[in-house]
This record gives sequence, structure tokens and C-alpha cells, in this order.
Amino acid sequence: MSIFLQNLQTNYLMGNQSSSSSALSFGKKKNVTNQRNINLSQENSKMYLTKSQKLNRYFNSQGDIFTKQQNEAEIINPDKVVEYKNIFEQNLKSEPNSGLAKLLKADSDVNQAHLGRAVKRTRNFSRYLKEDMVGFITPEGKHWFEGACLYIIKGTAGVDIPEREYVKYAKEFWGHLAKADKYWASDDFINYLQGLESNPGVNATIEAIRQIKTEHSVRNSHVTFGYNSDMKYIKKLLEDGCAYTGITMKLKSNSKTHPTLEHLFPHRVKGDELNDDCNYVLTIGTANCSRGDIPLTAYLKGWNAVEFNKEFPRWRANIKAELRKNVEPEVLQKRQDKRFKKELKEKKHKFHLLRARGQVQTEEYKALSQRVEELEDYFKKRKAEIAQKD
Repeated sequence: MSIFLQNLQTNYLMGNQSSSSSALSFGKKKNVTNQRNINLSQENSKMYLTKSQKLNRYFNSQGDIFTKQQNEAEIINPDKVVEYKNIFEQNLKSEPNSGLAKLLKADSDVNQAHLGRAVKRTRNFSRYLKEDMVGFITPEGKHWFEGACLYIIKGTAGVDIPEREYVKYAKEFWGHLAKADKYWASDDFINYLQGLESNPGVNATIEAIRQIKTEHSVRNSHVTFGYNSDMKYIKKLLEDGCAYTGITMKLKSNSKTHPTLEHLFPHRVKGDELNDDCNYVLTIGTANCSRGDIPLTAYLKGWNAVEFNKEFPRWRANIKAELRKNVEPEVLQKRQDKRFKKELKEKKHKFHLLRARGQVQTEEYKALSQRVEELEDYFKKRKAEIAQKD
């Protein structure tokens, strides 16, 4: 075969290969374009969802993830049975107030756009506490309410608070719940609490209820990850339903109604030291996730975490600022001493470092030298003040 024909054949084969590769790349581009169109159509469909539909979709997906992660963190034993123990022979029965919606409608703190949600959560939580938790003995052998009183107070604040603020937040929570059942502002409830072991949480709750009664606040209304608890295996708690929604729970790892451990005082605030049976109520994953770490009463008043944080973005900072206003002068002085002591240590270190490098003529060295002198003078005066008091 001549060289001309060989070249012609080679060019022909190369042309076929390039055309086939072009066709292949065109096919890939077409597939990418189709996928992009599908993605765009999905995005457009999301744009036409209402706000509530978007929130529901978010909470359902997050609730499923939350339940799955909790389930993976523990070994489920569906055959395990833990006995429900209560100091009363017969559990208390809820006495729901038929006029709850009207009372909540008059409360400016309630999420009026979702009044029905607030009514449902408040009523369910009241029933859960009265019928299941009053007199309840945890699997660890503790009176649930002895520890729960403090967790409820801190859960209502949403942040860790000093003891002097306990009555204020106890009053907020029980005043709200008393709108659902008059028991929460009654002598019967006070008598029950007085029979428990005395502690700051219980004492603050008793005082708060007395104040509610005195001020006539109720006005005759009928009112994780990696943590586990045997409360999940108590049949009565599962059958009586989720603390927030009332939905019956089932101990199945792939079920949306599988029980999760909801922290009254959020786990985020202080970590694993809050893993305590007295800080738990059982809820389904979706409800647990929708509360997030917002104050307990805010959730009962119909707010979800996303809505509440959007409406009140600085709520946590505002509470802390309010707490700082009420701090005693001596406490503020100690905090300032601690802060200045740390600053003096840092400034001295840098001061000696610059001097060792021979940079004593720089503006930075002179400024440091002046600040170190000021801080040392401050601590000399403080030492004299303390000696004078003693």
C-alpha cells in the first residue's frame, strides 16, 4: 500500500475517533444540562412553598436525623421492660381548662400566629407533668421533681442563672402552666413539693407558687447524642405520649415516634453534666428538634427555635445583660480584679520581651510600660482597701 493511501486511512480512522469522542462529550453535556434543569425545577418548586411548609419540611427532616443519631448512639433492646414507680397509689388526673385559648390570646408573649400550637403544647405538657411525673421515681431511684424543679427554672431562662433569679423564672413557668390546670397554683402542689427533699430549685418553686396565689395571677382558671436513660423503657410513659405533642411513642429504632430524651435545661448550655433523669422528658424527635435550645415557656407559647431566634435574635444576650444589672458591687469588683490580673500578666510578658530585644525606644514599649504601671498602682490600692476592711 502506498504511503498516500496509508496516510488517508490513518486520517479517516482518526476522524472517526474524534467524531465519536465529540458525540460522547456532547452526550455528557446533554446529561449535565438535563440534571441542571432538574435541579432548577426543584429549586423553583421550593420557592413556591409557604413559610409554614418550609418550616415543616425542615423540622421533619431534622427530626428524622435527630432520632436516627440518638438511636445510633444507643443499643435498643425492645424486650427490655422498666417498671414505672410512683409514690402515689393512684396517679393524678389532668383537669384541663376549657378557656385556655382565651387566656393565651390575651398573653402578648404568646405566638399569636400559632395560637393553636401554643394551646396544644401547653395542655400536653401540663398533662404529662401531672399524670406521669408528679410522684414519679426515676430508674435511678430519685424523686423526679426534686431535680426537675431546678432544670425547669433554668430551662425557662434558657441560660445558666444565679440562685437569686430562681423565683422569677419559676413564677414565669408555673404561672403559664397554671392557665392549663389550676393544680399548678394550688396548696396540693405546694404540699407535694414540701414533702420532697429541700433544695434551691424546690424552695424557689414553692415561693413562686405562693406568690402566684397571692397575686391572683391565675384568676380561677382551670388551669443526644451519646446519652441514654431507662425512662425510655417505661411502658406507661411511652403509651401516655410525647410530652409536647401527646403522640404515643413506640420503641422502634426506625420509627418516627421513637422516644428521644428532651432536656428541660438544654444540653448545649453545660454539656454532659445535664444528662440527668430529672432533666429529661420523653418526646418524639421532631418535637425535640423544633424546640432547639430556646426557653421552655417560649416553646410552650407556640414558638419554634427558627421562628424565635429570627424574631428575637439577641434574646440570650439580653437575658445576660439583665442579670448583670442585678449583680452586687462586690461581685463586679472581683470580676474586674480577675480581668486586670490577667491583663497585667500578659502586658508584663510582652514588656520584658521587648526589653530583651532592645526595643526600649519604640512607642509600643512606652505604651506597655505606662499600662503596667497603671495596673500595678491599681492592685496596690486594692490591697490597701482589702486590708482596711479586714
